[in-house]
Amino acid sequence: MGNVIKVLSSILLGCVCLLACSDNDEGKEDDAVFSIIGFWSGEIGYSCSDGEHQGKSGAISFETDGTGVLVEAGEEPAPFHYEMDSPNKKVTVLFEDGRRGEYRYTELTGTQLIFVEVCPVCGKEMIMKLKHIDRPYDITVSSTEGYIESFQSHFDTQLRVSAIDYQLIDTDGEGDGSAGTVDISYTSNKVHMTNALLSNHTLYTAVFTLNDKGWATKADCTYQSVDNDYSGSGTLYFTYDSQEHLKSISYSYSSTSGVESGSVKTTWSENLMTAMKGEGDDYQAGINYRTDPVPELSINLPYFMLFRYDDDAVSCGGDNVILCYASLLNILGKAPQRLMDRLVNGNDDWQNIFSFDYEWSDGRLTKIHDHSSYNGDGATAENYDAEISLSYY
Repeated sequence: MGNVIKVLSSILLGCVCLLACSDNDEGKEDDAVFSIIGFWSGEIGYSCSDGEHQGKSGAISFETDGTGVLVEAGEEPAPFHYEMDSPNKKVTVLFEDGRRGEYRYTELTGTQLIFVEVCPVCGKEMIMKLKHIDRPYDITVSSTEGYIESFQSHFDTQLRVSAIDYQLIDTDGEGDGSAGTVDISYTSNKVHMTNALLSNHTLYTAVFTLNDKGWATKADCTYQSVDNDYSGSGTLYFTYDSQEHLKSISYSYSSTSGVESGSVKTTWSENLMTAMKGEGDDYQAGINYRTDPVPELSINLPYFMLFRYDDDAVSCGGDNVILCYASLLNILGKAPQRLMDRLVNGNDDWQNIFSFDYEWSDGRLTKIHDHSSYNGDGATAENYDAEISLSYY
């Protein structure tokens, strides 16, 4: 398939969290009861020191059978049974270890849940905001380049992605078909990924080290071709600005084809990544975003959800697959209702242009259409179209 972009044709090392609003504010009791069902993420706890509070992030799920799981960052999952008291806007929770809790909520819609609690230590009222998460079950990519790829996610008891089944179907007779399961595990402040079989028949292993906010600060990667003796290893370091925007990625790696190091820096404007620039290189990737109305939506790309853009979207020099797997972290997800519309990458000799359209159903993102155009000095322009379809649990 060559060195051609495959938008979302990646090892999806985490779930795409699609936070979609729906009209559910009619005040009907049954609607309110139904709307709490699902998976919610945000502030789910706090600590108190002399009246100063530090929020604790986490997730909580409510199932239709009256059970659920509470997971605070860094803590073991706490299964529970619950009862809804819609007229009084309360949720009573009985944990399996015998603890009992009561959550009072002031807002419950299809997209947001706000709990209010009086701190038992200082007596101040605490507000905890959570957003509803739609968890994709299957993401399928069909491209005129000659392939169909699918990614199916599985979750563990702590509501985290634990495995992703990957399948590549060759439709152009090049013999590129492959299949495998990406295994993902978690220890302390690390995320471990193994058996990532890419469409170029390369197995990847990566360990992401996280900071206290859950963002990756380091990634140690190794890779090995399943067809020949090509192999290598690399390390990436991530830095962030005061607004938690990805600021830079520095990298170094060695492989059977040589050694290389460098860095990529990003530019942000109004919570949007607008450019990526390689230090010492002559390329730059510029990104534009849509301004037309879309459903109230925010796409959050966690640190281990990585697009496979190869080096067409952001060139990193030499064998850059490891870096390119990480280069688009946070490209979406900090500006609701603003989605990537166009990405242009190139220099004086060549230019790659990618444009995107989106489809929605019931407030959920269901399809992304990608048109890719590759243009170089003295080369025949190549154009491809891909359709990315998403279905949900």
